[in-house]
Amino acid sequence: MSLPSPVIAAQRAVVIDDSASAVALMLQLLETIEGCQPVGFTDSAQALSWCLNNDLDLLIVDYEMPPPNGLSIIEAFRDDKSKAAIPVVMVTSTEDVDVRYMALQIGATDFLSKPIDHVEFAARMRNLLASYRASKTLAEVSLWLTDEVRKTSMVIRQSPTSVVITDRSGIIEYVNPKFTETTGYRPDEAIGKRPSILESGDASPEMHQELWDTITSGNEWRGTFQNRRKDGTLVWEQALISPIRDSSGAITNFVAITEDITLHREYEARLEWQANYDSLTGLPNRMLVLDRLGQAMALANRNNGQIAVMLVDLDRFKAVNDTMGHDAGDEVLRQVAKRLLIEQRQADTVARVGNDEFVMVLSDASESHSPQAVAARICERLEAPFIIGGDEIFISASIGIAIFPGNGVTAQDLLRSATAAIPSADAEGRGGWRFFTPELDASARRRLAIEANLRHALAQGEFQVYYHPLVDVPSGRILAAEALLRWTSSELGPVMPDHFIPIAEETGLIVSIGAWVIETVCRDMAQWAKQGLPPVRVAINVSSRQLADRALLDVVGNALGAHGVAAGLLELEVTERLLLDQSPHTLTLLGDLKGMGLRFSIDDFGTGYSSMSYLTSFPFDVLKIDRSFISKVTEHSQDKALTQAIIAMAHSLDLEIVAEGVETAEQLAFLRANGCEFAQGYLFTRPIPVDAFAKLLKDGVQYAFAARA
Repeated sequence: MSLPSPVIAAQRAVVIDDSASAVALMLQLLETIEGCQPVGFTDSAQALSWCLNNDLDLLIVDYEMPPPNGLSIIEAFRDDKSKAAIPVVMVTSTEDVDVRYMALQIGATDFLSKPIDHVEFAARMRNLLASYRASKTLAEVSLWLTDEVRKTSMVIRQSPTSVVITDRSGIIEYVNPKFTETTGYRPDEAIGKRPSILESGDASPEMHQELWDTITSGNEWRGTFQNRRKDGTLVWEQALISPIRDSSGAITNFVAITEDITLHREYEARLEWQANYDSLTGLPNRMLVLDRLGQAMALANRNNGQIAVMLVDLDRFKAVNDTMGHDAGDEVLRQVAKRLLIEQRQADTVARVGNDEFVMVLSDASESHSPQAVAARICERLEAPFIIGGDEIFISASIGIAIFPGNGVTAQDLLRSATAAIPSADAEGRGGWRFFTPELDASARRRLAIEANLRHALAQGEFQVYYHPLVDVPSGRILAAEALLRWTSSELGPVMPDHFIPIAEETGLIVSIGAWVIETVCRDMAQWAKQGLPPVRVAINVSSRQLADRALLDVVGNALGAHGVAAGLLELEVTERLLLDQSPHTLTLLGDLKGMGLRFSIDDFGTGYSSMSYLTSFPFDVLKIDRSFISKVTEHSQDKALTQAIIAMAHSLDLEIVAEGVETAEQLAFLRANGCEFAQGYLFTRPIPVDAFAKLLKDGVQYAFAARA
């Protein structure tokens, strides 16, 4: 008896996706597969009905659709026993591993992630169609071929899957070439043996017994197991084992058709790892640490135990990325992970949950392993230098600590509480730690509210520019002013600058807000000129974020040009911290701005970074003495001497002097006696809106103290 020539019929592949563009793309890719006849649907209910009433060879279904969704379609499709062997591929953009596990349990054959990789999609669909064609061929042939033909047919020999035929007692009588290719066992090494030669020990005795009971009772068995090749390596296989009957219906043999799915299982394992671990450090990620934290909380609840959650926030890490590059930053993060793992006990967890944020869960925060002691050791470890490419890099960390029970009833609550303690730890100085308190929670919520509203403040027109006059000490006249940003939120009401300015700088919003301030000040100055008011110089505070972007040149140049304001009337005011950044970029940008004719002032001089040598590296015109000195010049001799020294030093560098925070006549008298050119403070006026400031200029206000000079 010879085998008939196989008829190669077109294979029908069905695509179900509520996105018309996604369906069109997949149909186009399927058309590149020879012999494939693609059919597409965007209506999932219509598609399910069609699939249940028509023949198909491959089903590709999206997960996220209007009911029925992808899981429901697969479940209904698999309920039809005639569709049990048809491969089903789920296409999904979700990273939820639970969805993937659920799909596997109800019958999905494979997964593809969105956006679709065109080459991968075409290759995998071609393989699935070929595999299904082969399995259908084997199933059809097995209905009529004799034992001898089944053992020797070219269909079996050329099958892309392994075929093993045993006798009624399970002794191997035949293996095809694919079996040898997959397992490494030649036919003469396998025939006469039992399939147990492949056992890896992974499957339980109960599973083997269930398999044997199923096939000896005349039913098919489907499943997956891990076998061991001849060379000792492991292989995952998906198997279909069926009884073979003679003409009387008695079982004479068993046939096992198995497919090597090792790559598929490795892909699934890789997906699971990527979903739960940080690829850079190998540490658990946020998802996994929250899961472990939830388990630890449940155990602590039963045992009346205590858990500590420590959020480790790296300080100065951004500077590493900015100055040395992201490769150096990545290496620092890897070394930080290793140092944190030194403190990890067997039941603890160390995870990376953000760019420069790590979490440590102490599953038993006992006295012998107290969070205070662990935090202190972590801070000490992270203060030691990191050696990157032969260079020493110094960072530190601020640590927020939350305790269970007490600081949260869920894993998310505890992590949020630890996060809320970070700003307080930062405020105490880098390399410190703080426990969560309800007051810190309120502060953190307030900060989140400020950030959320700040993102819309500019578009909603909630900012104003106030002007704080600078009074010429010899004449008592207003010759200059400082522009100050004020914010009245429609939701939060007035927000103090020291509350929202740092947040604007951290988030980068200060760049767009700062550009708005420059534009507004230039427009106001143009209006004063139109009103015939005397010209005044206006100082605008700029942050290091603004000075990190050369776009500031265009912002300033466009604002001056659009409103016809002389560059010499605009003064950019920076803080002492800028003196620490003597990078070529900063010096070049300052030089270019100076070349436009702008003036520069250094604010808060004397508060922590002061060095006369720094001043000569920057093109400053004005030095502002911080209010902390001025408030004490009439009370403390040391502050008086320091202020006199600053004034003398500034004059020696041809810098004008502005004294901030002048509130008493005695302070003003001291400044006048020591040659200070400008004074600014509540002695004259508070910061005022633009109209009120214009009125002062129009009225030609001259403060009376000048007459007593």
